[in-house]
Amino acid sequence: GVLADQVAEQTMALLTGLLRDLPTFFRAQQKREFIRRPTRDLTRATIGILGFGGNGRRIAEVLRPFRGRILATDMFPTDKPDTVDELWHADRNEELLAAVDVLVLAAPLTQRTRGMLNARTLGLMKPSSVIVNVARGKLIVERDLVNALRARALAGFATDVTEVEPPALDSPLWDMTNVIITPHVGGQ
Repeated sequence: GVLADQVAEQTMALLTGLLRDLPTFFRAQQKREFIRRPTRDLTRATIGILGFGGNGRRIAEVLRPFRGRILATDMFPTDKPDTVDELWHADRNEELLAAVDVLVLAAPLTQRTRGMLNARTLGLMKPSSVIVNVARGKLIVERDLVNALRARALAGFATDVTEVEPPALDSPLWDMTNVIITPHVGGQ
């Protein structure tokens, strides 16, 4: 949590940029198009924070004013602050995945968490849900994520980290319109 403020700011930038569809508007701006398009709201969303250490706790503080339902999981679910509605043990991660509109990954990379988001677990999420990863790229099996995004089994993905950094030049993530990538700058 040493850089928790910076990581929380990066989370908000990625999350609001994704929900408000800023990549679409940036592309439109480059073409000098001024066309209204649909966006989504963060207010009153169900948000899941997977990993509730220093970064996860700070992210919850920043998200609280949006009046959503905030759920969090952690290996040591102690000292539940008022910033979350429920704090569960990490054994309930799959329940969290199924319940949320927004998933924020703030978990450490361990043997238990490596590849925790894969074809099976991504399939538990709502097709309208989005994921923001400000933790570690290897928490997600990237090819499974790409497949879920292509199949519209997930609405979007924003990340400050990737499975391999930098992603390969031919990574499909670069060109997906429902993806935002920043180059591991959240802790700056």
